[in-house]
Amino acid sequence: MNASTWRKVPAAGLGILLMFQINIALAGPAGQDSLPEDSSAAAENASAAARGETEDFSFSRGDLLNSLSVEMRGDIRFSEDYRGISAMTPGSYLQIEERRWLTTRRLEVSADAQGNPQYRFFMRSRSLEFDERAREWLAEILPEVIRETGVNAKAQVQELLSRGGVNAVLQEISRVDRNKVKQIYFSELLESHNLTPEEAARVIRQASRQIASSSSLNQTLCAIAEKLPADESLTVELFRGAEKISSSSQKSAAISFIARRREIGSDAAIAMAKSIRSIPSNSEAARALETMAEVCPADDAVITAYLNAAESISSSSERANALTAIIQTEGLSPQSWIEIARSAAAIPSGSEQRRVLREMANRCPGDEAVMRAYLRSAAGIPSSHEKANALVAALGKTNLSEPVFVNIAETVSAIPSSAEQGRVLQAMAPLCPLGDAVVKAYLDAALGISSSAEQEAALLALLQREGISPGMLENISKRAGAEISSRSARQAVIDRAAERMKED
Repeated sequence: MNASTWRKVPAAGLGILLMFQINIALAGPAGQDSLPEDSSAAAENASAAARGETEDFSFSRGDLLNSLSVEMRGDIRFSEDYRGISAMTPGSYLQIEERRWLTTRRLEVSADAQGNPQYRFFMRSRSLEFDERAREWLAEILPEVIRETGVNAKAQVQELLSRGGVNAVLQEISRVDRNKVKQIYFSELLESHNLTPEEAARVIRQASRQIASSSSLNQTLCAIAEKLPADESLTVELFRGAEKISSSSQKSAAISFIARRREIGSDAAIAMAKSIRSIPSNSEAARALETMAEVCPADDAVITAYLNAAESISSSSERANALTAIIQTEGLSPQSWIEIARSAAAIPSGSEQRRVLREMANRCPGDEAVMRAYLRSAAGIPSSHEKANALVAALGKTNLSEPVFVNIAETVSAIPSSAEQGRVLQAMAPLCPLGDAVVKAYLDAALGISSSAEQEAALLALLQREGISPGMLENISKRAGAEISSRSARQAVIDRAAERMKED
């Protein structure tokens, strides 16, 4: 019988129906609240019934006009066609009650001392003989009960496998309405059969297509991830399946679980990043990316996919968390470092940009192309203070080339604050090489500061260096005399340059 058939109501019937509800719950006293479909207690109860264990459980669904309820105790075995009861352990009990419009049918089945089923049948509260019509009703309702509750799923899956293989099981799952019951069937299929890669891919695709509940699909995919062999194409399928989970927390949990249980190659990592990109929650997306950073290979294509996923996060702090996580990866290529710097530049918050760049400065190579990308990113920070902090962090790297120091000096000009410009130059003065190009860039930056006091401090810092040539000292004195507007600041620099020339 198709369950939807008896739920149809004539147009002349009631105009408003109560919302259809389904509940599985532990059996208890009358009036006890039913547990929701996705509750852990309900899931464990249904799973126990599926395994044939002697857990008591109850099931009910209904609207204003139609309802179905089931109570079960003990171990009950059904016939091969699931249209009758073949055996029960002593003390077992089954009750099925169905209401269609104004007609109620109830069957009570108990076991005698030898486990033989004993039937009591009621219609409209009248006790009737369990005759052929009653048996036809049981044969019609029992397959629906089994599909709705998942009871005896293990035996049913094994029977289906013996008759029609995996195809038969998947067809049966397609007939099941409830997410939890689908989950139970998929679980029993994994336990009962060693899936080939082709079969496994079909199972993953069907589960992600047919299980609407986020928690049930999460648990099903995680169970599959643990059972399947280390085939990367199947890992890709698992990440694609996880995209179908609607809940951000459940999707993030499934992606992270799969990543930690499977070997992640480049193809799987790219599929993982794509799945993460579909997570609506900023915090959950960042959390999944942090897991990806721990397990993914340091491949340029993978890092690009990772950064694309990170850029879908709107929260500055969460995006920065994702970028600082990938910065910890060993073996990143210069091209990946350049991409990370570009991604940092797109963070809206200046303080979060600086946080990422500071971490990057601690770990990236001093490669000229990498540092140029770093400095371009730093130049885009809106806050003068944070921009200066990023440049000072870059100065902390060892073995920077002269062109990098020139670039740092040139970037100082992008800082609006005179005090912050002076702070960076004073940090640079004791570190930079004294090549002509570097000193010229330094003087250009220092004399470009609008504050005479900061000009003076930056030039005096440079004049503390050992090894400045007489030609450089003369050039500093000449430019100070021509470009510093304050007489006192101008004279202080000229006097100090003269002292250095005498000392040398």
